[in-house]
Amino acid sequence: EVSRLLLGFNCGKAVEPLGLPESATQASMRFDFDLK
Repeated sequence: EVSRLLLGFNCGKAVEPLGLPESATQASMRFDFDLK
């Protein structure tokens, strides 16, 4: 469902990956959750 939403907003084109701030990466490792 999320994929359809993203593809809809981008007129069928793939969504470019976004860079994450270092604080988000550190928090993901500290609290053991996966960022995708």
